Amino acid sequence: MQRRSLKYFVATPLRRDIVNMLAFGALSLLFGSVKFYVPGVEGAFSDLREIPMVLGAYHMINPVFAIGLGVIGSLNTPPEASYLSTVLFHAIALLVTSFVFKYVKKQEPGAVGLSLFGFIYTFAYYIFLIIPLLNLTGYLVGFNLDKGFIALYKSTLFSLRFEMLSTSIIVALYLLQDRFRQSLRKYSENLETLAEERTKHLDEAIKELKLRQQQLVQSEKMASIGSLTSGVAHEINNPLNFISGGIFMLEKIDNDINQNEPSKTKESYASALQMISTGLSRISNVVKALASFSRKAGAQTEKTDIHTIIDNTLLFIHKDISNRIHVEKNFELDQPIPIYPEKIHQVLINLLNNAYYELNREEGDGRKLAINTKKVNGKAVIEVFNSGSKIDDEHIGKIFDPFFTTKNPDEGTGLGLSISYMIIKEHNGSLTAENLGDGVQFTICLPLA
Repeated sequence: MQRRSLKYFVATPLRRDIVNMLAFGALSLLFGSVKFYVPGVEGAFSDLREIPMVLGAYHMINPVFAIGLGVIGSLNTPPEASYLSTVLFHAIALLVTSFVFKYVKKQEPGAVGLSLFGFIYTFAYYIFLIIPLLNLTGYLVGFNLDKGFIALYKSTLFSLRFEMLSTSIIVALYLLQDRFRQSLRKYSENLETLAEERTKHLDEAIKELKLRQQQLVQSEKMASIGSLTSGVAHEINNPLNFISGGIFMLEKIDNDINQNEPSKTKESYASALQMISTGLSRISNVVKALASFSRKAGAQTEKTDIHTIIDNTLLFIHKDISNRIHVEKNFELDQPIPIYPEKIHQVLINLLNNAYYELNREEGDGRKLAINTKKVNGKAVIEVFNSGSKIDDEHIGKIFDPFFTTKNPDEGTGLGLSISYMIIKEHNGSLTAENLGDGVQFTICLPLA
């Protein structure tokens, strides 16, 4: 059997009124079990039942249920008093009280204002409702017929003074805490709503940021492809020269055949084939390397030989290397790395382009570019060292910041290193830069699993 919570039973105003009527009615019976008879007033007694009755009227949504509260709360009327009289004056007083509280709550007073009103109204509740109605209904059932209304009113008022004061104080304190509790609940609900709105805005901002990030990466990738264009043209032009030379030799062979020079023709034919084959092989390597860089990123990493990516990158940009720059490769890593190949390709292009830029600014011999790979503490380490100028101390902490660059405006956007840093972070790796004794080294650390 499914258990029902209290919230289920008070889910509608009707249910809430019924629950309040029964709950506060039961409390009235409990509070009214101890009675203090009013001396000199027949059928009158003092107890604390008015406290839950007034509070029950405060919580009623439909004032009609206040009558039911009066009926329940009067059930323990002593035999020497009149149950009918008790029900009548409580029903009328609580009905009026419920209407009054309903109106006051619509005005949405503060906690202190509501508490002060509750204190004053409870006094008025006794003075203008309970005591007059108690005496009038008593007349109806034959009580105190020998006493005048004014004298009876004064006597009852004096006798109930302590009950009036205690009830007023307790009602005032209850209304104070109830309004604080409601304010706290509203504040909590507002906080939850605000948190949901902020979370929604934050999610939207994150999505927008990721979109902008992807656009920046793509923009930088296109810029990298643009910087490779001349390198690709250079790399294809050289093998094309081989093919062109081979075709020229074939034309010459054709002429030698016509002149009946077979020995010379055979030697030239072999050389021509070799030149054409070499040219086609180089073009094939360039196309494969370019395809590995420009292909669309996959959803999953691929175990890739990092040395192939390094060689492909060098293939594109080696035309920018001065003959006086010594390129050194020390490949010690002996296993593939789970990476996004096209993204790591872009990182290496950015790092090598920056290295060549610095080295080409230097003059003289002895300039060096070194690329090292190794395994350290279970991670793949790729080091790109150049013997160019060191990074200024005030700049080394900023070089991975977006749009930071020390190049001239027409030479760099300041996005290459920041995007490279972001790509390596996406691989759960790290990218650092440090000044060494004779140059600058960028170090990439990538997990091997």
